[in-house]
Amino acid sequence: LIRHSADSGGRRTAQARLDAEGESVAAIEGVLKTAGERAAKGQDAKIEVALATALLRDRQARVLELEAALRQSENALCVL
Repeated sequence: LIRHSADSGGRRTAQARLDAEGESVAAIEGVLKTAGERAAKGQDAKIEVALATALLRDRQARVLELEAALRQSENALCVL
């Protein structure tokens, strides 16, 4: 019962982190879109595009890791 409770808490934590990272990805996508539009208009935004792209890729990788952790937690609960 104690382990079940701990696993449930870990799952909730993983889901909360996943939700937060998803929101972060959405915000960065907006920044990237704006920077891309500025770059297309000839404004100096190449560095912003590069930084936003790198940050977006980092966050997307983090989302994948959190999804894997959440699946592992759910699988552990199924075993119980």
